Amino acid sequence: MITNIQVLRGLAALAVVLLHSEYKILGLVSTQFQGVSIFFVISGFIAAYITKSGMRGFMARRVVRIVPIYWAVTIFGFFWLSLGQFDWVWWILHDPMQASRQALSALSNDRPVHDLVLSLLFVPYKDANSGDYGSFIYTGWTLNIEFFFYALFAGFGVAGRRFAMIGVTLTFAFLAWLHASTSIDGALVRFHGQQVSLYIVSGFAVYALWEKWGNALSSVPRALLATGAAIVGALVVMLNCAQIWYPTMGASPPIMALYHLLPPLVVLASLFLHSAGMRCEWRPLMVLGDISYVLYLSHVLVLTTMSKYAPKFPVLDYRNGIFGMLTAMALCCAVAWLLHVGLEKPLLRLGKRVVERRQRPIAAAPMPQ
Repeated sequence: MITNIQVLRGLAALAVVLLHSEYKILGLVSTQFQGVSIFFVISGFIAAYITKSGMRGFMARRVVRIVPIYWAVTIFGFFWLSLGQFDWVWWILHDPMQASRQALSALSNDRPVHDLVLSLLFVPYKDANSGDYGSFIYTGWTLNIEFFFYALFAGFGVAGRRFAMIGVTLTFAFLAWLHASTSIDGALVRFHGQQVSLYIVSGFAVYALWEKWGNALSSVPRALLATGAAIVGALVVMLNCAQIWYPTMGASPPIMALYHLLPPLVVLASLFLHSAGMRCEWRPLMVLGDISYVLYLSHVLVLTTMSKYAPKFPVLDYRNGIFGMLTAMALCCAVAWLLHVGLEKPLLRLGKRVVERRQRPIAAAPMPQ
């Protein structure tokens, strides 16, 4: 395990929770510190890293990793939101028949069911209100891009790993060009052609640089590497909080270029520190990395539930400043840990057993004597 990447994943997920908690730094800036972009870079890096010995089993491993818990959270979210959250629990405990009628009523609502099915299939759809492409669980939009990437990578990978990376890079670059230069409609261009998708292929470049230079870093002074990583971290904070000190940053092409380069630089710095033996293994941050995926998926449901009950229980009002934000983060992490231990890990173990059983060679029948 590359512990620095594990920790980085956890911090990126927590940054997304920070954004959705609506907390404003110094009362001015809401930011996720490019957490989603960092996730995409890590996805590209991981795809290159885990296939260095071959493409066999790539898609199966990715499906086992992302699909079961995503389906579980999405289906739960459908009923949790449609049936009034804790009101549903009350009806189950006090009037199961009424709870069943409410569930059937939710299933008879064509639009939410339509959105749910497409989300489970990782197909982006246009939101009926905003017109934007998305997913039933708000953060699931990134999973649609990820699954599209995995399918491309596996498809091109039939011709080999190198061909997979080239094919995916060219596909995303072409879609990004179509998105920026044409008015072609449809999810393939307008959704998968978003600029943020290019961060996935930047993960390939990060892997190549780390593979080439990582082993040589043992001779570089640790203080120099730590200083470089600290500078990258400081730039992430400064440029993502630029509204405070540089409100016209968007008009500066060099600064914006640096801003867009930060996610791959963050991942590369983490890898370089790992190769130099500077590895973060602090248990709380490792646990945060373990729960990062389910935290990313489930926190919107937690925040939505908190928002509903905040008028009755003010401690749940995550919009009331830093205390509310910290309460929201603590509850989101607690729920994510429970889901990770009670559901995600068992599903992963089950999925891995199924994959291993399917990939296990069948023993040849003994020759008759």
